[in-house]
Amino acid sequence: MSINTAGVALPHGMEHPCSGLKNITHGKGLAALTPIITEESVKKATAEKNTFALSKYDEISKILGGKGASDCADAIRGLLEKINLSLTLSEQGIEKKDVDWLTENCMKVSAANLTNHPVHFEKEEVKELYLRCL
Repeated sequence: MSINTAGVALPHGMEHPCSGLKNITHGKGLAALTPIITEESVKKATAEKNTFALSKYDEISKILGGKGASDCADAIRGLLEKINLSLTLSEQGIEKKDVDWLTENCMKVSAANLTNHPVHFEKEEVKELYLRCL
């Protein structure tokens, strides 16, 4: 209950509607979403000169064996490949026709997750993230 109240970050907020719609295991949903969300978050943080966000991605990358924020998504992909969790949302039953529903539900029920994420994504951007994760 505390995660639901306090919030975590965007991958969790985007994954919860997926689990609700298709009964996807939370970890598998996160595996499908996190690399793309990280990639786009680093791009936004770089464009916005968001040093706070970039320092977070830099740290995560280095923990996973990467060199810095710019390769954080690839470092995450490498970990997911090692543990056999390199997945897409499509492989878990999510279809393009589901994306509008997922986006609406993410925006409604995951406000704390959106707020806690180190960069801000608008509704249309969240929709694009879902589409890229298919």
